[in-house]
Amino acid sequence: RIQRVEEDYFIFSGKGMEVGGRRTPHHLLRDGDRVVLGKGAKFTFRMPSRKSTSAVLDLSDTTKMPHDVRRVVLFHRYAILGAGPTAHVRCPHAGTPLVLFERDGALWVRRRNDGHVDTDPVRIEVGQPVEIAGASFVVTPWPGGPVETARL
Repeated sequence: RIQRVEEDYFIFSGKGMEVGGRRTPHHLLRDGDRVVLGKGAKFTFRMPSRKSTSAVLDLSDTTKMPHDVRRVVLFHRYAILGAGPTAHVRCPHAGTPLVLFERDGALWVRRRNDGHVDTDPVRIEVGQPVEIAGASFVVTPWPGGPVETARL
């Protein structure tokens, strides 16, 4: 189980796990930590942007998930979509970085404000295509997950 406490992320396992080559039942996660929960469950914890408390789990090639999921975003307040290393969601065709955020129970997206572009937010409707700043995507519900869980 991964739990966020203020700006930190902790991982707990009743059966133990390996973090950075050491066995432990719990660990304060840091950017770059490699976690092994079992033979087929491995990931690297990432904090791509120091300005955001959203985190990323980059799943290893040996970890098999439905729909070939390779990256999980632990969303908190907002996440960055873009081509650069600070992006939570990699989107190589985005002309400018995009900010995905929650407001009043809905997801919204806007261009990151650089002082030169229109930054009016666009509400994201689940299942509907969104095109903005050279990027296109669809947010879909994650089957069997809680209501607030979605795929991008």
